[in-house]
Amino acid sequence: MKEILAKCGNRCDLCANYYKNIEKFGEQRIREGWIKYLSPMPDNIKCVGCLAEGNHPRENCSIKNCVNEKNLKTCGHCNDLISDSEFCFLLKSDMDIKENALKEHENMPKEDYDIFFKAFENEKVLIEIYRKKK
Repeated sequence: MKEILAKCGNRCDLCANYYKNIEKFGEQRIREGWIKYLSPMPDNIKCVGCLAEGNHPRENCSIKNCVNEKNLKTCGHCNDLISDSEFCFLLKSDMDIKENALKEHENMPKEDYDIFFKAFENEKVLIEIYRKKK
């Protein structure tokens, strides 16, 4: 599948909740993993990604709304991504949720990491975009 980069830098194409991946990972497996690692579980896990029209489990995503208001492609294109060596507070709070979940489950199987967290390695992606635009 072609790489699909969300506005926040997450990889939709790797996300378990991306509608094209539901069958691949299995809806029950996704629900169980989401509850275990990332709860609360969205009611409808089938996401089309924030670049497309349709279902978004985080319909009112503040990051997506910010990027849209600034008429940017991703957070990496924003001049405010990094200020005083700190990430944007919207992104930082979102990243902290994932980092805390990873700390709580330090010994998770690699397969679970790949299914539930690999899509959210957005910090590196956004920094690369940010540096290239300078």
